[in-house]
Amino acid sequence: GTAAHGLQYLIQVNLAPGGQKMATFQITESVEINRPAEAVFQYATEVTRAKEWRPGLDSVQDYSGDPFAVGTTWNEVSKFMGRDMVVNFKVTALEAGRQCRIKMDGGVVSGDMTWDANPASDESSTFTLDFDGEVSGWMAGLAKGLIRRQAEKDMKSDLANLKSNLESG
Repeated sequence: GTAAHGLQYLIQVNLAPGGQKMATFQITESVEINRPAEAVFQYATEVTRAKEWRPGLDSVQDYSGDPFAVGTTWNEVSKFMGRDMVVNFKVTALEAGRQCRIKMDGGVVSGDMTWDANPASDESSTFTLDFDGEVSGWMAGLAKGLIRRQAEKDMKSDLANLKSNLESG
């Protein structure tokens, strides 16, 4: 099948209370995968296997364990601009086999992510990553260029890898 990708984003830079720079994000990326939605969601939410489809991820730490449920937590370590960046994750809502909402806090980068697996047919689905977040402090000024481009690149790459892994397995 063909890889159907879609990307939407909106970035706005504001001053937060106290005059600190803050950039808000809304980024959405989707891919069609020739696997049932439930199988896609199951694989995507296997936190300890995330490195298989997210090559920018160095490690997953402090995973609170299965089953993946509301309240599940973990930390991810990845490189950004040559530095280790640790991001904390917590599942805040879950519709089993279909959708989850995850709170993300990496200090200067924080927000909410939604992972959504929608059936396109009995044997295919559309998987969507939606990020609604903010960047504060010194990185806010980079949000309009570097951060947006990197997030777009990473989301496209991650979804292409997710599709490839699921369709070949």
